[in-house]
Amino acid sequence: MAQVQCAGASDISFLDNARYERLLQDTGAGAVIDEPRSADRAPANTALLATPTASEAWAKVVRL
Repeated sequence: MAQVQCAGASDISFLDNARYERLLQDTGAGAVIDEPRSADRAPANTALLATPTASEAWAKVVRL
């Protein structure tokens, strides 16, 4: 787990605020939890886990 701007290929991160969407295009994260509207902004090497409730999904990941 890491912040989207610091994440590497073995990290998962999330975005839940539209102000930070610009960070998605440059992330090195292996996966990012975000809203479906961002699907076309994720880098090719980043899996976008699209959900309408990113913060809820992130909470579930953290518990795991």
